[in-house]
Amino acid sequence: RLRGVEAGSYYVVVDSAIAPTPYELDVLISDLPAACGAAGRLPTGVPIDGVTSGATDSLIGSCAMPGSSSDRLYRLVLDQAAAVTLTVEGQDYDPVLVVLDDCSLDATELGCRTGSGALSWRRLEAGEYIVAVDGQQGRSGRFLLTLTTAPPAQPGGGQGCDGAQLVDPLGAG
Repeated sequence: RLRGVEAGSYYVVVDSAIAPTPYELDVLISDLPAACGAAGRLPTGVPIDGVTSGATDSLIGSCAMPGSSSDRLYRLVLDQAAAVTLTVEGQDYDPVLVVLDDCSLDATELGCRTGSGALSWRRLEAGEYIVAVDGQQGRSGRFLLTLTTAPPAQPGGGQGCDGAQLVDPLGAG
């Protein structure tokens, strides 16, 4: 996976110790920032009934099987830190749920899961994140996507240091 690659000519070499070996090479060239411009804001607590069929292919999550599939992008906007859960349910296919820290070509993937289920964080800082519902191996379909938030976990577990006892690592007392 290469992100933020400068314009130019590149060559891909496919080699094998056993010749000839059949292979399949998938290449996705994406203008992710342009695709994010059309991404709508994801509401809290309101399931989105969506469909990936007919959408563009803007990204491939690290957990997805190879193969170009269309995806739908959403903006997750947090005005303050929060515990976040994103739940996706595929209606007629196995969706891929991907969360990125921003919409640049060198965005960091914060989470990826295949199939129906959830991605959760005990604490995401205030900011804007990109949520994608994708497919894999060319599959697309209908999905339900739900965002839920709650007060965040406190840094360091939230227990503080009041009343803490000093522990001797050597057990000498």
